[in-house]
Amino acid sequence: TDQVSTNYGVAIRRHFVPIVCQTVGGGELERTNKYDNPEALALQLFQLFQGLPPEHLDRYRRDMRVRVARAGQEIVGQESDDGKDVYFLISGEARVSLISPDGALVRLAEFQPGEVFGDLSAIDDVPRSAAVEVVQTCRYAVMSQDAFIRMITGTPEMALRMLRIVASR
Repeated sequence: TDQVSTNYGVAIRRHFVPIVCQTVGGGELERTNKYDNPEALALQLFQLFQGLPPEHLDRYRRDMRVRVARAGQEIVGQESDDGKDVYFLISGEARVSLISPDGALVRLAEFQPGEVFGDLSAIDDVPRSAAVEVVQTCRYAVMSQDAFIRMITGTPEMALRMLRIVASR
């Protein structure tokens, strides 16, 4: 496959942090560089990570992979996706929907930068109940279920933060 390098960046507190990506199968882009700077993944965008010390952010960042998906691509499938990964939307917009038993498309929510999804499936270990499709080109970080569970059970503070996010929905 052809590989095309593309430069992306994230604006954080008036600083621009570059993220270099390359195309991989299916037109997705994958991060090719690694930063010691936890802001490279814009973790401070997320309520879950706000105010954490840099060493904690860096540890969580190492468990993530950055992806890019274009409008119309599905990030998470409703029934075909048996994965339990957790997704952190860095930029763009995504829509959550499902197909009802009578075959109708039901739109449930739209995700904006700074939102987390896939967490409930990772926590309860039940197959996903909805699909997530890109509305506007998205950059997102993916964390495996194992890494996510280690993170939220590693300290009472992280568990409480995650509970607050789930309770606010």
